Amino acid sequence: HTLAEVAAERDATRLALHRFCRLVDIHLHRLRPYSAVAFGSTKDRSSGGVQRVRQLLQAFEEEAREAATTVVAGSLGSAATGKGHQVLRQSLTETQRRCDSLNSDMVHQASTHEELVEALGVVKDANKRLLEQLRFQTDEIAQLTEQRVCDEERLDHLK
Repeated sequence: HTLAEVAAERDATRLALHRFCRLVDIHLHRLRPYSAVAFGSTKDRSSGGVQRVRQLLQAFEEEAREAATTVVAGSLGSAATGKGHQVLRQSLTETQRRCDSLNSDMVHQASTHEELVEALGVVKDANKRLLEQLRFQTDEIAQLTEQRVCDEERLDHLK
């Protein structure tokens, strides 16, 4: 290969890597509002929010694999086996591995979040039942107190 061809391939690979980085940035930007889901208000804690995060992660994973396949196919399609291409391929592989790891972490976070939301619902239901029991027992205490006062008055009248 001539120097011009190698430079052109290097530039094309850099452009592809830049596009891949932009793809990662775009998807991180799309996911950022949902990062508050784990720590945010209860209105954000819905299975719909979790479902949306999963959809965004799937879309990201598909687009990342497509972009990586395109870059790798373009790099492998050329006959150049220069050290620069090897470095770029390694960088791309490392970036893919990091993206896969982040994707796995986000899926795990979404699953954990869903479990926490369910647990929160159970705790809220238990709290409602306890409040109802408290109201019932308060009413019962009031009735017993009233009955005791009436019994004491009757006892005073009998004396």
